[in-house]
Amino acid sequence: MTSELILAFLGLLEKAAVLATGAFLLSLVRPFQRVVTDHWSPRRTAALILIFSVISVSGSHLNVEVMDLRPDLRAIGVLVAGFIGGWRVGATVGLVGGSWFAFVVRGGGELWPFFLSASVIDGLLAGWIGRRRTIDGLPLTSAFGWAAGIQATHLAALGVVLALTKPRFLADLSSRLAQVAPEVVGNSLGVTLFVLILRTALQATAREIALTRQEAATAQARLKALQTQIRPHFLYNTLN
Repeated sequence: MTSELILAFLGLLEKAAVLATGAFLLSLVRPFQRVVTDHWSPRRTAALILIFSVISVSGSHLNVEVMDLRPDLRAIGVLVAGFIGGWRVGATVGLVGGSWFAFVVRGGGELWPFFLSASVIDGLLAGWIGRRRTIDGLPLTSAFGWAAGIQATHLAALGVVLALTKPRFLADLSSRLAQVAPEVVGNSLGVTLFVLILRTALQATAREIALTRQEAATAQARLKALQTQIRPHFLYNTLN
């Protein structure tokens, strides 16, 4: 079992690299940077929901087979959406990503309410945390810790409900929780990498804007200095 969990974790890391590549390319797009940093508006909210729903749905298909479970990376889009956009964005993206995973990837089944609830809880909790922080104010260690803690919270809550409502799952509940450990760690690392990439891009853009403004201010100062030097010459020539 241990070797299978290790292989599942390595498989998720490999697939997380795919999302990381997409995050890197997305972070270079100025409109996306503006959406991330702008103040709240209905348009910004809709844009964030659309972008991160696509990321979450993509993460649903980036999964590996382990035992009878299928750990995936849909939580990356949900958690980052909540951190950036708040609980409304996080919960909506969780609803979209969770529904896609439950009905499209898993084909429904009796566990679909738990898959769906897990993603919505992730989005709500990430949004509650995100309202107190910005991407720049979220340390990487905190990003990993919050992501892991949020997933552990939904696992604990839904594990209790699952054990009470479906007693046959109680016998192997501990083994099932162990099986989702690669998913928790993989998604947490993916969130950390996404935050790192996005923060780096935003800081680079901010430095570029500051440099441009500094160059413009320097040019304006030189122009004023030249004007100051030229005006006495015009006055002297006019008097002559």
